[in-house]
Amino acid sequence: LTGPIPEGMCSLTLLAYLDLHDTLLSPGPTPACLCHLPELAVLDLSGTSRTGVLPVCLFGPHLPHLFNFSAARNDLTGPIPPSLCAATSLIFIDLGFTGLTGALPSCIGQLVSLASLRLPGVALSGALPHGLFELPGLEVLLLSRAALTGGIPSAVNFSRNVTFTAYDVATQSLVPAVGPPLGRLKLLGLVSCGLSGALPAWIGSAALPNLVALALGGNRFTGPLPTFGPTSRLAQLAAPNNRLGGTLEPLRAATLLTRLDLTSNRLTGGVPDWLAVRSSGMTELAAETNLLSCILPSTTAIRSNGTLRVLKGNVLGNAELPPAVAGADPTAASYSGGSERFTQAGALFGAAVGLSLAVAMALCAHRGALPPLADADSMARRQQYLLGAALVAVAVGLAAGLLPVYATADGLLECRYGWATSAAFLVPFGTAGG
Repeated sequence: LTGPIPEGMCSLTLLAYLDLHDTLLSPGPTPACLCHLPELAVLDLSGTSRTGVLPVCLFGPHLPHLFNFSAARNDLTGPIPPSLCAATSLIFIDLGFTGLTGALPSCIGQLVSLASLRLPGVALSGALPHGLFELPGLEVLLLSRAALTGGIPSAVNFSRNVTFTAYDVATQSLVPAVGPPLGRLKLLGLVSCGLSGALPAWIGSAALPNLVALALGGNRFTGPLPTFGPTSRLAQLAAPNNRLGGTLEPLRAATLLTRLDLTSNRLTGGVPDWLAVRSSGMTELAAETNLLSCILPSTTAIRSNGTLRVLKGNVLGNAELPPAVAGADPTAASYSGGSERFTQAGALFGAAVGLSLAVAMALCAHRGALPPLADADSMARRQQYLLGAALVAVAVGLAAGLLPVYATADGLLECRYGWATSAAFLVPFGTAGG
């Protein structure tokens, strides 16, 4: 199909299914006459070179049966129309990789039957509406490359049941259903959205029994990982490039985990034995550039076609790496018995000493800041001044040199005795991710 969308198509008042995705239509706006198809249930305009704003009439009483709407991969402009909230029959929405901007309508929680909301690559702003996390039928929530503010709402009332309409895949029909908020959620993807704050505890709770994939990379999340219970079905967790701290212990009960990527965070402790044992059945285990220490268990392994990255940017204490790790981690060739943080701090030591000496020399060169050499008493005061500057330079250099000692001792005490101070202050010096 080429050229514009035929106007005659808008006279097919009994049309229920219109799928034009990835056809070679001429660039142009979305025809408002599509609103004259009262029986339309499925409208797919993805990849059809649509431009301009979406017609407001697409959502609401004009199309009362519309449950599947997609306009992804088009050059749309303007905000997501608030009239979207009037389309209470909608179950699937895909507006990914369009030019839409602005905030997600705060009334989105009115779409109680919504099962899939896909907005990857959409430049959203503002905060995530609280109502979005109280939808009983939501199975897929995918946002990325946004400029959102705030975090994920922590207070969700999971005790109430809501009646909604669900899509039965087996019968390909709409059926009535009842359930609590997020009870059907399978995929939660909030990648590079500018979100911050702690991850809510409900992410790992029994309130989300169907959660399989969690993608939270490229944000500013802080605090510990959510604790997943024994009923968790979580198989994939990707949260690289955040500021998450604590240990890996909250993931102990997530026995179905096959992919784990926590690269560039502030995790402490070590790779626990239970994770090392499970790693042989995983496709990815990535935790480089954290504050991990301890000894990497000898049982650590990975599938032959999997990805293992745990060495770089940590201070693991293995004199010799487990054979499976040495053959799988691409940074194994440069591993030096857990001394990487010593190397990093050594560079910091040199930089600090050099900076201190430079400051001291600059002070000495600034003759106006020193007493004149008129007599022996003035000479003594100048000597005292130079001695003080030298002591400052030495103190700063020693402080920088003690960083690796502190980091190693901290990790050793934490691994052997369960006691540790916070190594978070090392982060600004480049020894941890985030």
